[in-house]
Parts: sequence; structure tokens; C-alpha cells
Amino acid sequence: MMDSLGTRIRQRFDELGISQAEAARASKCSTARFGNYVTGTRNPDLETLARIAIALRTTTDWLLGVSDAAPVDIEVVLRRILELDGMPAPRASVIAQAAEEALRLLASLPSGGDAQTRALLAAQAAWQLKSRPAPR
Repeated sequence: MMDSLGTRIRQRFDELGISQAEAARASKCSTARFGNYVTGTRNPDLETLARIAIALRTTTDWLLGVSDAAPVDIEVVLRRILELDGMPAPRASVIAQAAEEALRLLASLPSGGDAQTRALLAAQAAWQLKSRPAPR
């Protein structure tokens, strides 16, 4: 049996360890409307569905049950790639965190405007993380 959209949304924010209210805020939805999506009372429009997928670090295909491919934690994947390329683990971790933060910030910027400008703003803000000391 295929899980409903609401079931998958709940499963994902539970896996991420965030509350329903935090997931709603990250998706730029009111908590009431987001609650309707979780309970299946309403279905999101395509733009909102995309924002939910970005906020929950997954794909619309997974949320809709079209794909059973597990959501990917970008930070973990990028860190592992950098380590395999010979980068020391602490530095790889800092860069992977910056990339994850850039994606999160990009998702939080208003959807209007030039995509390149939005991406540059997100990358610039995230790269400020590079000044943080590497974890030991």
C-alpha cells in the first residue's frame, strides 16, 4: 500500500527531528494549512509541494510516493565525497555544512527574482561558515 502524502510529510519531519511547526515555517506555510497537508484534509499546490520537499530535504517524487528512493542527506554525501577525494575529515565536514546551509538559505529566499542572484546570496551567506573552526 502506498503511503499518503501526509504520512510521508510526517515521516520526514520526524526523521529530521523537527516539529510540525518548524516544518511549516521552513516550508513557508501557516501551521494550520501545513496541518491540513499532514492530515490529508487538503493537498498543496505544486509550488508549495516543492517548498515542502526542499524544507524536508527530499524530493517531490518521494513525498508523492512516486519513488521509494530514500531521501538523501546532502551534507553526509558531500562530506564523504570530499573525504574520498583526500580532504581531511574535519575540513570536509565544515564545507559540507556550508553547502547544506547554502541549500537551506536558498530555499528560504523569496521565490521571485533572478535565480543566479538568489543562489549567490545563499552561497555567500553559507560560506561565512567557513570561518568557523573545524570540529575536532
